[in-house]
Amino acid sequence: MQSDPAFVISGQALLSVGAVLGALAGTISLLFKLLLGAKNEQLKDVIAERDFYKAALLKALESGERAASAADQATAIASDRARTRR
Repeated sequence: MQSDPAFVISGQALLSVGAVLGALAGTISLLFKLLLGAKNEQLKDVIAERDFYKAALLKALESGERAASAADQATAIASDRARTRR
């Protein structure tokens, strides 16, 4: 004697669930790519700022200034640069 299955999913329902899950996975993938892109842009800015500080400090040290005043000068230059960027 055959028993009726307790749970039956129609083909249309299965297709609908698959479409919703696919769309959700695509959206999550897109958001992840956008997040990584934003992180990479921010990292580029941080690296550029680091290089700028390094160059300003080396220039000040080459001109014979003390390290503390050279660091202060580099900070002042970078602060002015940050204000003009905004």
